[in-house]
Amino acid sequence: MVIEGVIGAGDLNFERVVMRRSGDGELSLAGWTLEDENGHAYLFPQLELYKGSTISLHTRAGADTVTDLYWSLAEAVWETGEQITLRDAQGSERAVYRLP
Repeated sequence: MVIEGVIGAGDLNFERVVMRRSGDGELSLAGWTLEDENGHAYLFPQLELYKGSTISLHTRAGADTVTDLYWSLAEAVWETGEQITLRDAQGSERAVYRLP
């Protein structure tokens, strides 16, 4: 998995993290987490990704689809200079991204 970037950081209506499956085969994100440095953590639902698949995690509320997930928070999470960490179900770091 690769964290490609954050779009709309600081604006709840537009804020989202874009991630892409870079490896071969199928990957289940069940139990994976996306975390910031302030203790916010999103727990992924059962979701299967294939090579090249792209998903967006929106901070605001919404209805999950196969390409868009919604965290349902009341305020924006991501800030300039902050590190985002993607961890697998065992807690191992799988990707890191620092907001410019």
